Amino acid sequence: MNWSLISYPICVTGYCPYSYDSFRDTLILINLIPGEYIFRFTATDMDDLTSSDDIKIIVLGQVVGSLSLIDADTDSESNYSFYDGAILDLAYLPPRINFRANIAPSSIGSVRFNYDGTNRTENVAPYAYFGDTNGDYNAGTLSLGSHTLSAWPYTGSNATGTQGQGITYHFTVINSAARAGSTESLLMNAYPNPSSDKINISLPNFSDGEISVSIYNSQGGLITNLFEGNYQKTEMIWNVADIPDGIYLCKINTAAGTKVEKLVVKR
Repeated sequence: MNWSLISYPICVTGYCPYSYDSFRDTLILINLIPGEYIFRFTATDMDDLTSSDDIKIIVLGQVVGSLSLIDADTDSESNYSFYDGAILDLAYLPPRINFRANIAPSSIGSVRFNYDGTNRTENVAPYAYFGDTNGDYNAGTLSLGSHTLSAWPYTGSNATGTQGQGITYHFTVINSAARAGSTESLLMNAYPNPSSDKINISLPNFSDGEISVSIYNSQGGLITNLFEGNYQKTEMIWNVADIPDGIYLCKINTAAGTKVEKLVVKR
């Protein structure tokens, strides 16, 4: 005997947590988002005769399951990962961005956003923080530093009615390009990048001379001084096994100037 999932609600973008488990004739449901589900129970007897029956389960309520970073030029979700605790680097983000609340079910009354203490409400899809015009996303600006973005669903317009399950992301905005100097001809090889164990760093076109190589976190705090002295084309190794996941900056100082490269620790 076994259970199988036959139909389920349209998956909220970036938020498909529902799953199930079973033990003989018992069905265990896990993280079901609001909507209609149909499960099928199939049993086979000792004579290999099989019979099945369907059961409909309706989950009530509404939820903001995730927040997405939107490229306002293409009106599509950015490839840049966005999650609670994310570090957003303006040097790698699309030039025009927006935030979208991903909801379930697909139609609700409204979404109330709070961005660094400022509230605004969207009554129609796609429920974007900076708004839209018939699906054409408006663009907003991000300031450097730490930010908090929350979104809560409501059954009524203008954040009225019953409040559903919301979500909050804390994230940091940096701009690694603004920290880079004028040493554009200096090449740096860093591999593997991202890494969960160690990152090998070399400067293939740098002649012998005095340099310093330091690693900083996204807030500009010094993590370690990796090398300081007369560089002789040796390969440097940054051990990241005990370093938290995130974006880090490798800063290289030479007599000609400074260069900054992004390193990613990810497991």
